[in-house]
Amino acid sequence: MLGLLVGLSASEVVAGVVTELVGLLGTLFGLRSEDAAGPLPGGNGARVAGLALAMVVAMLAAVFVRTHGWLEPSPADAAAAWVEAGLSKEDAARLVAFERTGLLPEGRAVGTVNRTKASTGALFGAESLGACDALQSRRYETSAAIEGALQFEGGDWATLVSRAPAGTTGPERLKWLQQQVDETCRGQ
Repeated sequence: MLGLLVGLSASEVVAGVVTELVGLLGTLFGLRSEDAAGPLPGGNGARVAGLALAMVVAMLAAVFVRTHGWLEPSPADAAAAWVEAGLSKEDAARLVAFERTGLLPEGRAVGTVNRTKASTGALFGAESLGACDALQSRRYETSAAIEGALQFEGGDWATLVSRAPAGTTGPERLKWLQQQVDETCRGQ
């Protein structure tokens, strides 16, 4: 099950947590005394090897399932969902073809699209938040808190702190920085 979870997951957090769980399970299986009574005396190595082999097989199977899209809706189902959302059958078919292949129909143009890992059919595949999402999703109580977040994001966000009006402090500075973040994010 752990191998299946890692293989289906596109999230680094899940992979890290699962790796820790595997280490814990390996340790628990390996702690059994070699002299312990049981059907396989001295069978610790076989149990640990069996666990490792089962996890490798499960991971390979899960990666195969994810990369081949077995858990994703079929193109016909995706097109039917777009038709149900109000598009014509032709537009729905073109949109699904574009989603799957990235090829634009002739005479069409496209803007920038931020695709999430979840669109790959992966489990726990939420994309990490962009700067705007990260900055706007938090509630900042002090100007120092938002300044720290802006410094963390770096680049233009970090220079925003230095552009704050001179003499503004505390709540005034916090309000000004939040307004700047909101205006910048609306423009993107």
